[in-house]
Amino acid sequence: MKKIITIILCIITLATAAQPIPPDKGVTMLKGFYTAYITASSQDADPKKMEQELSALRKKYCTTLCLKQFKMLVKQTDADPIIKAQDMDLRVLQTLAIKQDPRKANRYSIKYSETADSHETTTIYVMLKQENGILKIAYLE
Repeated sequence: MKKIITIILCIITLATAAQPIPPDKGVTMLKGFYTAYITASSQDADPKKMEQELSALRKKYCTTLCLKQFKMLVKQTDADPIIKAQDMDLRVLQTLAIKQDPRKANRYSIKYSETADSHETTTIYVMLKQENGILKIAYLE
């Protein structure tokens, strides 16, 4: 059932993400979001306060459908699908790289590694769309 819901979310998202977004605008938005999200995720603060901050960032930068997808993916993987991890180290910001996928409109890759000399990288793909004039993450792959 969860797979069916995920597929339906994907179809709806892809159908509504038809307007091409300038690559530099998408990269800029994602760089700001991931910098704030990784920073908030790496704090040694009160877990409740940290989750409130992360939730506020998700609400600001993600569509309603993406937020529903986020909740499903957390239950399935027991990790945060935005960063593909349970926790985060601030050092990954030094390796953060965001690029527009030249093969698919509005699709971006976010890559990072734990350290600059690490050979293991984490890659996250997202789809962006304009929602009420605001650029948002519409789908997490």
